[in-house]
Amino acid sequence: MAAFDYLYILNDYNLADVNKDGVVNDADLLMVLFSFGIQTCNQPADVNGDGVVNDADLLTVLFVFGER
Repeated sequence: MAAFDYLYILNDYNLADVNKDGVVNDADLLMVLFSFGIQTCNQPADVNGDGVVNDADLLTVLFVFGER
């Protein structure tokens, strides 16, 4: 993943709001953690859309944690 990809995600925190409740919080973090390693398309916890829930998705949620 390129640095540009991270900038895009960080500028749109809604992508990290996995459960779409309007805030990036512990619920979103848990969804990513419980889905970690899953390789599938259209997985809400796959924040960056690369087809796998991995450390990139986890870091994205952590970077914008607490944003509304």
